[in-house]
Amino acid sequence: MAKFPNQEGLNKALNECRVALREFIFEHLGKKVHGETVEELVERVCGGEPRDIGIKGILDLFLNKDCWINFFQRRFGYNPEVRRDEYDIRSMIRMIHIARNELSHIGAEDLDDEFTRAHLFVIADVLKEIGKLDARREVETIRNQLFSDETEEHPVEAVKVELEKRLKTTSDQLETEKAEKVELQKSLKAILKQLEEVETEWIASEERLTSAKAVKIELEQRLETTLTRLEYVEVELDTYKEDLARTRQSEKTKRKPSTIAKRFRAATTLEDRVEIGRKVAALRINAAGSRGMPWREIREELRRTEGLHLRQEDLREVIRREDHFKESVVERIESFENGWEYGGKLEDLLGFKPIGELANRIEACRPSTQGRVKTVRSLRYQRKWRRPGAVAALRNPTEIREAEAKIARILNPSEKSRLERELREAKRAVDGS
Repeated sequence: MAKFPNQEGLNKALNECRVALREFIFEHLGKKVHGETVEELVERVCGGEPRDIGIKGILDLFLNKDCWINFFQRRFGYNPEVRRDEYDIRSMIRMIHIARNELSHIGAEDLDDEFTRAHLFVIADVLKEIGKLDARREVETIRNQLFSDETEEHPVEAVKVELEKRLKTTSDQLETEKAEKVELQKSLKAILKQLEEVETEWIASEERLTSAKAVKIELEQRLETTLTRLEYVEVELDTYKEDLARTRQSEKTKRKPSTIAKRFRAATTLEDRVEIGRKVAALRINAAGSRGMPWREIREELRRTEGLHLRQEDLREVIRREDHFKESVVERIESFENGWEYGGKLEDLLGFKPIGELANRIEACRPSTQGRVKTVRSLRYQRKWRRPGAVAALRNPTEIREAEAKIARILNPSEKSRLERELREAKRAVDGS
């Protein structure tokens, strides 16, 4: 005889339930999901390895608003065709999740008989609803072994208490929807009264009467739509409440801009910040491809030479996240005659993750065992057109168009402005000739 029979029996039933629910999820979603695989959907909603999804992950799938509406509502929720609740599986799986948590924190005593028996009935009901009858029979066998002298009736009171808690949390939102229904009914009565007056006054005007009747039909359709929404709004209220709670929590945890960063932006121009960004890039990036000056020492250097008292988060906000700093870092890397390569994590060294053109330009600077001289010459050629006066000296229309396309991709605002002025000068020279 087991030391804790209720604990052991409920644990076996939960394992049967988890395996059966996981099989049902992949079988059911495999027929519904389009545009992505079931594994990608499960990983996006629940996180973690899709094939290892547990009770909590399955509950997250059912509570996800998009998944519920698109994949499960017709199967378990409100069905507008028959106008009734088919099965509230979300509340049942939430109760199973509560049983899992209770089992994980059990002490030196066995589970309560009523608690165990109630949740075994709930697990059997869920397995029946998803069509896993073999697993359901296993759970019923466990229940009969633990409570052989009990009847097969559900412990209604235990389940009723859980469902009444859910009903209480949604009653306030439901009252709001009912108030909206009353207001729409009042509006409909007012319009109907106006319609009667119009029919009396303009009985001879068939066109006006037709228009008023059209308004009546439209309002009746709106009322019918509202009544339909009211019937299944209970199903959505829990989801809306949880989304609102998460949104409020997210707003509380959002980081407000630093006062120091605000004062720095107010006291400096864009050109000043560009120069500071170039200085930081020079301190951080060296030709050897090794880690340069640490960020803490860079802040000390800026404090000593520029009088800037910036914290780590301030330096990240006003310098490292700016496009001009990213351009300065890449230009610094391109300036090394013999190429450049870093053996560690590039994002940690640069202070940002290079993507797109920036990543391609950094990759082009990497020296190779073959064709190293060719790579360096190519880099020199790529930089040659950006030298002062080079764009203004162009006279070939094809070269001017190529230069214009390259200038559009430059992130450094001061350099981009200079090259645009030279481009206009080159265009005027060509047009004048």
